[in-house]
Amino acid sequence: MTAAEVACRHLRALCSAASSSSSSSSSGSRRRPRPLVVGIQGPQGIGKSTLVKNLVAQLLLPEEAEGEGQANAAGRRPLRAASLSIDDLYLPHQALLDLEQTHPDNALLHGRGLPGTHDVALGTALLARIKAQSARSSQDAAATASILLPAYDKSLHDGAGDRLPASEWPILDLGSAPSPTPPLDIFLLEGWCLGFRSLDDAEIERRYRKAGELASEGKQAGSKEDPDFDLAQPLFFSLRHSLASLLELNQNLKQYERDWYPHIDAFIQLWPSPSTASLDVQAQKEMQVYTSLDAFPSEAKRLVFQWRLQAEHWMKANVSQGKGMTDGQVRNFVARYMPAYELFAGGELRGAAGSSGASDSLPTLRIELDQNRAVVKHLTLH
Repeated sequence: MTAAEVACRHLRALCSAASSSSSSSSSGSRRRPRPLVVGIQGPQGIGKSTLVKNLVAQLLLPEEAEGEGQANAAGRRPLRAASLSIDDLYLPHQALLDLEQTHPDNALLHGRGLPGTHDVALGTALLARIKAQSARSSQDAAATASILLPAYDKSLHDGAGDRLPASEWPILDLGSAPSPTPPLDIFLLEGWCLGFRSLDDAEIERRYRKAGELASEGKQAGSKEDPDFDLAQPLFFSLRHSLASLLELNQNLKQYERDWYPHIDAFIQLWPSPSTASLDVQAQKEMQVYTSLDAFPSEAKRLVFQWRLQAEHWMKANVSQGKGMTDGQVRNFVARYMPAYELFAGGELRGAAGSSGASDSLPTLRIELDQNRAVVKHLTLH
């Protein structure tokens, strides 16, 4: 099965359960179920955008069921889905410039990308409106039938990007009573860091200092890895930044948890799962040390760099007539995101047991992909 087929089956099951729950709790007025808001998370190059595009198309097709009667098969109705990337929620260009000016010592906030560079309030208002609107009675003819989805053009300002005027935002028809459009069943919110969970500041400091000690020991022992690109070293990319910068990133992530995550009903995570040979005893010990400090496996990091480089090469060969980033620029581009992976990746699998200590876990489908982006395995948590 493809990742889209696995995810499609999972979403249909979630919608069916939500519909049954809504029907059993209905009291008089006809209210359709709220749309499921599903977070799609995965690193750069793994295929999030492709998955979302395929999901929207596949969910519209009636599900076929072998061995069932025609009536039952016909009852498996198409599901209407819409999507948005959190890339479209980046701060406007001037706000990003202001952010850089007020944080001159934190390179993680210089330019769009990491937590702190999105308009969290805009995203919160959008998610709240989708849920509130669709929760209204199906007989409410006065209900607003559509909302605008923010849009961001990354090519503006020589690639720095900027939010488009609201007059150019696409319209999402919610399928309210005055509209012939079917109700919205699923809203897919896609983002590379969506679902990441913050940590206690003390835990970040512990990992940072321990990783720094290991890095110093490695230099003294003469590591075989490239000193400028040592993926075997835990928190290699985080150690390029100050502890204060990482703690600020952690604080920014808490705002996403507080304001966005309560509107999300489930997560789908795409996870790189490269094949690895059996480890000897020494390698196993080294792996245990690594995973106690770094949330993102070294081979997963290697795949992310490989995939992003492949994407750049393809674009230069097929779209931009050779224009684009050099291999070194691609490496630096991806490296800027890596501290968030090293510290917070896999947080959606912990539920909300991050810095808050809560246990508000959400249904999570994890789809593991090999270097060719083929499904290796998938599992449902919570």
